[in-house]
Amino acid sequence: MRKWTLALAAVVLGAAFTIGHAMAQPTVNLTFRFNDTEEKEMRAALDAWSAETFFRTPFDRLSRLPFPAQMMAFDFETYLPEDCLTKVDRMSMAHSIESRVPLLDHLVIEFAASLPVSMKIQGSRRKHLLKELAFRLVPRELLDRPKQGFGVPIGHWFRGSMREVFGDVLRSTSARQRDYFNAPFVDRILHEHLTGQRDHSLRLWQLVVFELWHRQYVNQAAAAA
Repeated sequence: MRKWTLALAAVVLGAAFTIGHAMAQPTVNLTFRFNDTEEKEMRAALDAWSAETFFRTPFDRLSRLPFPAQMMAFDFETYLPEDCLTKVDRMSMAHSIESRVPLLDHLVIEFAASLPVSMKIQGSRRKHLLKELAFRLVPRELLDRPKQGFGVPIGHWFRGSMREVFGDVLRSTSARQRDYFNAPFVDRILHEHLTGQRDHSLRLWQLVVFELWHRQYVNQAAAAA
């Protein structure tokens, strides 16, 4: 069970280290408290994965394309299947809804991929051709407006009505007794976030999710054994 937890911790914290580097902020200095063997396994799991290599590899493969096309292809291979489609699939299936994405029909994708970048992006306007076609069916004012995404307001939650809930989770007796992470550091980033000094939304979210996951799957499995 401990080894399973160790593996997930490596994944969660590997992402946290990556985010710290990407934002040019200090890395997440979450000191681990494992025995020597476990710490070596943890460090090996973190060191084996390189964010720089992960991101550079597809761009090297796509280097013959214009840079905007490289960015679109990279999103198509990573962000689309690993984030957008994953969330839609999980939430729709959780409510017995068979969702479909017509724009991802292979014939549409093949046609779109064959178009020059100039037909997709003009100045700061993206999805140029799609919007021009949509104007035939949708009022122009609905299309020529700032993009409105579906991002989860994690930062607002941490500072707003759920601040005590998140604080209770991260400072809970169970989390502290597990002693996986450096408690003073967790307290510091939580304080910096709540007081508006720094935005640690994603870091704190990862720690909260890890703790709740541990309670539901590791603790309950251990209790049932």
